Order: sequence, then structure tokens, then C-alpha cells
Amino acid sequence: MKNKSLVNHIFFFIVLIAVQGFIGSVIPRVAWAGSSNVDLTLKSDGGSMKAGEKKTFDLVATFTGGSAAETLDYFRADVSFPKDYVQVVNDPTGIQLPEGNKFKRVLRLDTPAVSNESGHIVIEIGALTPNGGPDTTGSLTVAKVTLQSTAEIPADQVLKVTNTQVVNNSSMAIPPTVHDALLTGGADNNGPLGGINRFFASILQAIKGALGLH
Repeated sequence: MKNKSLVNHIFFFIVLIAVQGFIGSVIPRVAWAGSSNVDLTLKSDGGSMKAGEKKTFDLVATFTGGSAAETLDYFRADVSFPKDYVQVVNDPTGIQLPEGNKFKRVLRLDTPAVSNESGHIVIEIGALTPNGGPDTTGSLTVAKVTLQSTAEIPADQVLKVTNTQVVNNSSMAIPPTVHDALLTGGADNNGPLGGINRFFASILQAIKGALGLH
């Protein structure tokens, strides 16, 4: 009886392996979207800001290793600025979501008035439908922020991107690499000495970015 029971177990195990092999051969594997890498950068046309001048900064997400099958379901970022020297322009150009970025669900987008009080802008957006967000095949302008200098900027100030979260259509978080922006202006930033200050400030920001110190 023991030998018969052992034979039955062995036979059952062989049948199970055969069934698994058959199912694997006739049913195609599901192709899930992979997870890309993303750099978040605040970009502008460069140059310093004098009192009263305006400058637009683009919050750009640049993806590597992405695909047309991988789309974004959710995006969040805070943009902090030195409110003692600059303010968000209080009109429709102050904080914009470009039409082409496919984020149609606005969960939170601070107004210029709220942002100027706190010194930071909360951008929280998502896709309106599953797989309806932008894909991860290249660069994407997530938002545009126009700032106006309200006072002479005495030294280089930093526009920071914090509290970031990027989620794809497989509900996977894509940890971003963040690149802040320098806001320059004032007499100390003009001429050769100012150029040297900006050079070393940019190096310092690059080192902080590499170390993840934002």
C-alpha cells in the first residue's frame, strides 16, 4: 500500500508539471509596462533678473528607459521660491499646465495668491482615465511658472523642487532625480565676480543633486 501511494504521488507530480508546461506554451505572457527613470528640471532662458523683470520656468520631466506602453497616472511636485524677492505673476500666465501633457485631472494647483503667501506652489495632477496620461518616451513639460522680481536679488537664490511623486500605469513609483534652478540678480551677480559666484553656486547645486541633498 505504501508503494502504491508513493507511485500515485509521483504520477500526480508528473501530471502537474506537464499541465503547467502546456498552459505556459498556449497562453501568451502578459506584457507589463516597465519602469523608466526620470529627471525633473526647472528650466529657463537663463540670465539674471532685475527688479520688476519676469522670467518663466518650465518644470520638465525627461525620461530614459521608458516606452509608449508606460504612461503616467499621477504626478506631484512642490516648487519653492524666495518670496521676499520674487512672486508668482498674478494672472493666467503665473501657473500653467500645458495642453499637450495629457494630465487632465487637476487634484491641486495652487493659485498665485496662495503660492505668494507660502512661498511654494503645489502641483498635483493625474490622468483622467486609465492609461490616459502621457507616455515616457522622452521629455514632458509638466508645468510653467512665471515669476516677477519684486526686489533686487542680493545673491543667488534657489528655486527648489521637493515632495515629488511620479507613478506609472502599473502603479509603480518612479523615483525622480531633481535638478533645482538658480535665480540670479542684483549688482553682486553682474560682471566677472558675479560670474564666478554663479559658477561656484552651480557646482554646489550639482554636488547637492548628486548626493540627493535638496
